[in-house]
Amino acid sequence: MNANVSLVDYAEHVSIKAGEFLLAKGFDLATSSGIAGAPLKVTDSLGILQKIPGAVPKEYFFGLITVQPRRKFLGTIWFKDSLRNATEGDWIFELHGRENLAQVQELAGGMASTFNVKIRLHLTCEHSRTEAVRSILGD
Repeated sequence: MNANVSLVDYAEHVSIKAGEFLLAKGFDLATSSGIAGAPLKVTDSLGILQKIPGAVPKEYFFGLITVQPRRKFLGTIWFKDSLRNATEGDWIFELHGRENLAQVQELAGGMASTFNVKIRLHLTCEHSRTEAVRSILGD
């Protein structure tokens, strides 16, 4: 090895590892505001979407346009955020909907043991939300 080149250890960012974990469990990723399609990237937060069982796509204009049903927005995991007191070893899971509490507790428990972190659950609203949709007219 050249003396002018140093070896740097590479470790995947925790947001990418957590995103892969969630995808493997059948969840979809979103932004912290619930907009679908968030890619696996280095970020301070991940939104979590879940398909609603039995929801079917709707067709319009004699089947030319198909609209997929919105997914349930379970909440957002914050890996690092000073306002929420989230740190690398102490994550915050902002939960939407009290009816999702048992499922999210199980998910958070699995993530906490997998990533060796503490995860605190915060119920941010009593009722479930669905994913947000980007406006086709622009932001």
